[in-house]
Amino acid sequence: MKFNYDIQIDLHGCKAEDAVSKVRAICFSRRGKSVMVIHGKGDGKLRKAIRDYLENNKYIKGYEFGEDWNIPGGDGVTIIYT
Repeated sequence: MKFNYDIQIDLHGCKAEDAVSKVRAICFSRRGKSVMVIHGKGDGKLRKAIRDYLENNKYIKGYEFGEDWNIPGGDGVTIIYT
């Protein structure tokens, strides 16, 4: 199975606040696109920050978690639909 996304962003090494800012900027500048966010597995801080941001954002059309769809990277990946 092949997965295609319009944009891919790798947030490894970012602090949670910076990661959310980057995701916010991409989501608002690239409306109507799909974004693969690679936040990694690690201690889960980036994953939680990104997913909390999405949960509370009425401007995001939808999102999926890598672990729910067998996307390579599993819970280290979140897909956003802007």
